Amino acid sequence: MQTKNPWLFPAVILGISLIVAVLIYKLVPSPTRTTSPSAPAPASAEFPPGLKVISYTEAPNYIGQEVIVEGTVVRIGSSRKGTLFLNFCLDYRKCPFYAVIFASNASLFPNIRQYEGKKVQVRGTIQTYRNQAEIIINSPSQIRLAE
Repeated sequence: MQTKNPWLFPAVILGISLIVAVLIYKLVPSPTRTTSPSAPAPASAEFPPGLKVISYTEAPNYIGQEVIVEGTVVRIGSSRKGTLFLNFCLDYRKCPFYAVIFASNASLFPNIRQYEGKKVQVRGTIQTYRNQAEIIINSPSQIRLAE
């Protein structure tokens, strides 16, 4: 013979009520809040004249030089610590170039995912890390949509 818990039914009703309240909050737009915050897109960065524009495939040939690297961002990845990687190849391990935004600067790029699938230009000095060419992006002024 089982004994019934007098608190079981009220606890179930309370749990269901909380779930319904959360769903209503998430799904029903309110005039005082937006369902998806959207900051304005940053203005296109102005790069200094005279810098050479190269394809991301050529980047390993320009180690130590300040250039503008152009290519389509295939994917934006992130590490557990919040570092962001702009990947220009499906398999980043075999790609000749990537751009990196360290976690300490990630807050400067609230709309970084807008570049995914788009042709961009990244300005900076190319260096190597683990036998791959990279540019470290420290400022939004270093990246823009390609024309």
